[in-house]
Amino acid sequence: MQIKSIASKPEPATDNSKLAVKPQPQHTPGAAEFTAKKLPPLPSEYERGFLTTIELQKTVLPLSRRSIFDYRRRGIIPSIQVGSKILYHRESVIAALLRQQKGVSL
Repeated sequence: MQIKSIASKPEPATDNSKLAVKPQPQHTPGAAEFTAKKLPPLPSEYERGFLTTIELQKTVLPLSRRSIFDYRRRGIIPSIQVGSKILYHRESVIAALLRQQKGVSL
């Protein structure tokens, strides 16, 4: 009985100069790089109407910061988040508190 050897055939040589070079993907900024960019300042007419939590605490709601956070979380007072800052529109907060006082649900 004769045994045949199973040998793999040699692969033909390839010319590497004919291979296409794949373009490298362009870098897209991640969340950390996007948030690190400075936003342009708001015009002064917008700044007057919006308050930070501390400013709201001093002028409109003499409550603890935790209570203000809880009111915001429960939707009692409206707020917006710009980057890492929480801002409150003064007139909207006052209107929401007046509606809450009169018993009108938000």
